[in-house]
Amino acid sequence: MKMELDDKSVRTHGLYTDQWREGPMIGKGAFGSVNLAINLTNGEIIAVKKIQADPQLPEYKKKLFALSKEIDILSHLNHPNIVQYLGSEIDEKNHVMNILVEYVPGGSMQSLISKFGPLSEVLVRLYTKQILLGLEYLHRKGIIHRDIKGANILVDQYGRVKLSDFGAATKIESVTTLPSESSTSCETFTGTPYWMAPEVIKQNNYGRKCDVWSLGCTVIEMLTGQPPWSHLTPVTALFQIASSDELPNFPTNVTLTCIQFMSSCLVRDVAIRPTVTQLLKNQFM
Repeated sequence: MKMELDDKSVRTHGLYTDQWREGPMIGKGAFGSVNLAINLTNGEIIAVKKIQADPQLPEYKKKLFALSKEIDILSHLNHPNIVQYLGSEIDEKNHVMNILVEYVPGGSMQSLISKFGPLSEVLVRLYTKQILLGLEYLHRKGIIHRDIKGANILVDQYGRVKLSDFGAATKIESVTTLPSESSTSCETFTGTPYWMAPEVIKQNNYGRKCDVWSLGCTVIEMLTGQPPWSHLTPVTALFQIASSDELPNFPTNVTLTCIQFMSSCLVRDVAIRPTVTQLLKNQFM
């Protein structure tokens, strides 16, 4: 059944209730849970992100607006390195918002590292290139992810990487042929502390290159099993990132080319920090 919410902020579209059936839960977080499901029209196994959407809960409209923004972004994306959106709907009886996406059986990069330990430089290079390709697609469409980290990067059984969780993503006002920071005007504090760019912490005007900083932190996470500054509390890490000129500790068992790549991502001067397109031409790639 097709349903609408307040001010038509979220519309059901894609697969409808009678076209999929829910299965077991495979993950749980602060936002809600993720369950397996089956597409009854073609037999495909999919994932359904279930988010509480009770009108009686505080900040209901704020949450609904955030969900509608995430759905709007996801529904316009089609790239092999971005999780594919399949549909969304409101379960009014249970006060749940369902977001249906492709199922990526390998799970997140974070869970991969917890199972197998820090990754080799060869594998990190392979994954990093795919992350860059996904980010380049987003940036060319005027979208900043704003929360790149291992937990938001999925890996399938063939080693394909897919960016996920667009809850923090935002569109910027204008899109140029080549990503340009002059076309952005974000000033909100969004992301996860250890991966957050200095300009985001300071809430300065920031743009696409905040994803580049987070990518550098994610490369360290893949190589060491921990994000940079993980020995500090989140608040202390935010202060360190925003106020210090020091680079984090890099792993010692990697090539100079890899270290130079990470250093390029973690340049505090946004004007000098490379774009994802420039990083795709980096020697590390």
